[in-house]
Amino acid sequence: MPNRSSMLRVVSLWYPEMAFDWAVAHADAVNQLIEKSSQPEFIVSLAGPSGDLALIGRVQAYADRALAPDARQGAVKAITSIQNHAHLRKVEAGPAAAWAHSLEHRS
Repeated sequence: MPNRSSMLRVVSLWYPEMAFDWAVAHADAVNQLIEKSSQPEFIVSLAGPSGDLALIGRVQAYADRALAPDARQGAVKAITSIQNHAHLRKVEAGPAAAWAHSLEHRS
């Protein structure tokens, strides 16, 4: 049987918002799959691959509600990662759109 936490991690690479929301909704069950020392970081880390700035509030709310103040480093990392991905998407969108536009107007 595959490692369930690894499966959730893989899902988060493609669907980070869904993986994070599902893990939060099932936090007790998810935390049973994770080593005690990794529990504070695991659920919030699922949000890291996202570039959706709206997810930041959900990550922060979960951290405030479920994690001790001294165990919120994972949430800070996830939020920083989301911000970086959002910025990269914005920066890359301009050149990609220009390239696509140039293809449409070739003779």
